[in-house]
Amino acid sequence: MAGENIFLTNIQRFSLHDGPGIRTTVFLKGCPLHCPWCSNPENVYGNDGKYCTPEKLLREILRDKIFYDGDIRGGVTFSGGEPLLQIDSLVPVLEALKSENVHTSVETCLYVSRKNLDTAMKYIDLFHADMKIMNAEGALRILGGDYGLYLRNLDALMSARNDVIVRIPVIGGYTDSAENIESVKKILAQYAGSIQRVDLIKGHNLGASKYRKLGLDEPCCMGVSDELMLKYERDISGLGLTAEICRI
Repeated sequence: MAGENIFLTNIQRFSLHDGPGIRTTVFLKGCPLHCPWCSNPENVYGNDGKYCTPEKLLREILRDKIFYDGDIRGGVTFSGGEPLLQIDSLVPVLEALKSENVHTSVETCLYVSRKNLDTAMKYIDLFHADMKIMNAEGALRILGGDYGLYLRNLDALMSARNDVIVRIPVIGGYTDSAENIESVKKILAQYAGSIQRVDLIKGHNLGASKYRKLGLDEPCCMGVSDELMLKYERDISGLGLTAEICRI
């Protein structure tokens, strides 16, 4: 199996929240954004991580194949960081997984090149796509991303697929404003036919210990009220979409 080495930080087995069934979640190093609330800072900052050949990664994944077959119907989820930054290196692994009939999923912020997204769409079975700060100024200033690129990629994905789960981090002081929520709802309504489900992820500080380990300032508490989460869920359900509140 030819291919470039893959830079990853962890392989988490028996994951239950990263796609259908029991998943093997592969966390890849590197991200184009620097979200203040990131719960996996080790995938963005520091020198943690290791290079792994496609052959070795495939062997590690297929150790869990018992969970991918039969009634369990699990699979592999590539997370990060931003896994699509390394999509070319993952192609040999994805081709082998497809030949093994293993379901694949990816968690992406969509702030990547169109070429990388197009490559992913050839192989990935299910996309978990983020909706964060939905205006150009905030996306650049707070996240460090090109909002125009994000919108173009979102449109390309939603126009080509009907197997997208949207992930919305609801973060106090960042994504919880009335203006941001209205922007999210407007876009969700536009692409309703492509969306399987909307996951509302309530802000938390579960990654605080990781920041301390990396010698970084801990993010301040960015939680929101249960009332806001319930209203957000009702508003999205009112668009004819399935919405779930996730407390990770």
